[in-house]
Amino acid sequence: MPLFTWIVVDLLVLATAIFLTLLFLDHRKRRGVPYPPGPPSLPIIGNLLDVSSKEGIWMTYHRLGRPYGALYSLRVLGQRIVVVQSRRVMTDLFERRGSKYSARIVPAMLKMAGYDAWFLSAMQPNSPSWRTGRRSLDRKLGLKALIQYQPTMEQKAREFVKRLLLEPDDFVKHIQLLAGGSMIAIAYGQDVQNEDDELLQSARAASNTVSVSLLPGGLLVNDLPFLRHIPAWVPYLSYGPIARDAYNAGHIDRYRPWNTVKDELVNGTAQPSVAREELLEHQPFDPGDEFNIAGAIGTMFAGGADTIISVHRTFFLMLALYPDVQTRAQAEIDAVIGRERLPSFSDRASLPYIEAMCKE
Repeated sequence: MPLFTWIVVDLLVLATAIFLTLLFLDHRKRRGVPYPPGPPSLPIIGNLLDVSSKEGIWMTYHRLGRPYGALYSLRVLGQRIVVVQSRRVMTDLFERRGSKYSARIVPAMLKMAGYDAWFLSAMQPNSPSWRTGRRSLDRKLGLKALIQYQPTMEQKAREFVKRLLLEPDDFVKHIQLLAGGSMIAIAYGQDVQNEDDELLQSARAASNTVSVSLLPGGLLVNDLPFLRHIPAWVPYLSYGPIARDAYNAGHIDRYRPWNTVKDELVNGTAQPSVAREELLEHQPFDPGDEFNIAGAIGTMFAGGADTIISVHRTFFLMLALYPDVQTRAQAEIDAVIGRERLPSFSDRASLPYIEAMCKE
């Protein structure tokens, strides 16, 4: 048998042994403190086959949890997943007792890529650095604070509908540019007109890394963390190159636009943005605070763009499924605004049906 084959076999045997040891330790650690009930699981892989369904993961969780009510648990390759299916339970655990329950276990890939130190919304516990970043975003993204960015949002919306009119079949691409361009403009005051812009690509890569890492079975290294130590020269089993690419994307997402705004402040050309306001308020910056706030704004940029894309794609789907709603909305716009101009924020109070659609 070739040497390489023996190495792979040895690694697999070692992986299995370590996994079974961790499983045993987890069982002993949880003895007397049971998890919520859940669907039956298989030896070793647990409920991996259940959560690997082609349907959306949220639909899978809902289907699996029907017999168990508002709170149940799964086991995937030794990792416990507790699923909350009730707004009341979610509010009780994550808001009223959020300091105890809101933190997450950080997947191995995000540790390898360094995201646990800066990706604010997904990974950090309730710590001083998390509170610094969260406090920064709360001040800069409140309803009153966002008023100053309304002209920017209107401009991006107009660019979006123009692209949509010219190339309606590429609506997903236009949504991605709208989302990323809007977040870059608000976060850093920079104007992006091309979907291939490096900042957009890095933000998308950082967001994808987080999304894949949080999905059960998304990356094997998250379920078998010891795989992170396998050297890069071992094919198929090394996650080092993936982590390196994710680290580079995260570094660009955080620091390139942040440093650009710092240079623009020196030159007197910085446009209104969250980064500009933070830099003006905190000069000179404490290095620790700068790391936390730059990470918080990078999280807003990467995570916010991804959220906007999901909302807009769902909105398009709903309008396609319910054309009568679209007809009624257009009738309200025609009656209030006419066909000579596009709606603006100043028309919001006069468009109650449009307002209800947006909130829904």
